[in-house]
Amino acid sequence: MRVPANAEFMYLSGSGASPMEDGTWGDMAQQTRDTFNGFKEKLEAEGWSMSDIIQVRAFAVSDDNDFLDFDGFNTAYREFFGTEENPMKPVRSFVEIEDLVVGGWLIEIEVRAARVP
Repeated sequence: MRVPANAEFMYLSGSGASPMEDGTWGDMAQQTRDTFNGFKEKLEAEGWSMSDIIQVRAFAVSDDNDFLDFDGFNTAYREFFGTEENPMKPVRSFVEIEDLVVGGWLIEIEVRAARVP
């Protein structure tokens, strides 16, 4: 991916899902969807959009059954990127780690966005 020299950047640090009404966190797809919805709200509040995202880094843990649900991540990811509304497909990394700071999180995501003013 190439970014013009005169681009401005926005970095959104590691974020994860919010607990659902029943206190649970949901599966990987739900948590990924919730996290990207949070990024969407933050970007739009600043006048940016999801199509400005150029990089996604995801740190994931296995569930209680030692299952790392990469398909669940991809299912939710494809709702935001490579769509008719947002054809952008940012570069991305998906890394399995041992644990995350927030109990219940299966995924923590950070993004980098760029645009020419």
